Amino acid sequence: MDDNKALEVLKIFYYGCKSMTELTTKAKVSKIEASNILKNARDCQLISYSTKYYGEVFDKVRKDKLGAYLRKHNIIE
Repeated sequence: MDDNKALEVLKIFYYGCKSMTELTTKAKVSKIEASNILKNARDCQLISYSTKYYGEVFDKVRKDKLGAYLRKHNIIE
């Protein structure tokens, strides 16, 4: 996966999506790819979230640092 696709996943996550299914559909990536990107962002403490239900609905999302990261890389304004 290239960096642009990873940044697109993070951008979609930042702007809000309800579930992993919605994220993978919008970003056109596999669930494994999206999970890896979010795991790496979590490891860097850019985001935090938990999931609930079988469809992996995002819950308790925190993305304070993600906005600064995306602005720094001119992904969002």
